[in-house]
Amino acid sequence: NNTSCASRVYVLRGQQVLFSSERHTWETPIWLVEYCSSQLGVFNLDAAASHSNHKAPLYFTEGGLEADWIETIDAAAGSSILQDRVIWCNPPYGRVLGAWVQKCYQESQRGATVALLIPARPDTRYWHDYCALASEWWLIKGRLKFCTDGVPSKNAAPFPSVVIIFRPIVNQLRVTHLVRPAL
Repeated sequence: NNTSCASRVYVLRGQQVLFSSERHTWETPIWLVEYCSSQLGVFNLDAAASHSNHKAPLYFTEGGLEADWIETIDAAAGSSILQDRVIWCNPPYGRVLGAWVQKCYQESQRGATVALLIPARPDTRYWHDYCALASEWWLIKGRLKFCTDGVPSKNAAPFPSVVIIFRPIVNQLRVTHLVRPAL
């Protein structure tokens, strides 16, 4: 039985398939972070990171759900007045995912722009309760290949992904289709 990154790997019709119930953290491909940053501005905070894969100078490795994201950014800025508070969040994809989606929405209502990478699951309660209130949905064509230590996985995720953009002011939902650049 082949194991990788504490995930079980099963063989189904000759293809390896990741079974995601044992691992809920996935490192974002750098091309996606770079694209999001080019559209939204430099990220001030990565709300759900590790020491080795954070996408912003400020980041939480634990306690991100309970932390005050705006206060963390403002405290780090000191006396500087930040015009843009831009937050990246690729949260754990387990049972707490709905709480992360809610937190991202709530922080946007306090003045931040939040980019949230999650599985595209419009059949969930959190999608209808919070994603429906987003400014934008960036639907990603194909399946993402998440990374380990910056190296893309050989296998694509077993689900489609979307970047949900929460902004403080929502005029109208905009849907964008993202295509991964050729590598």
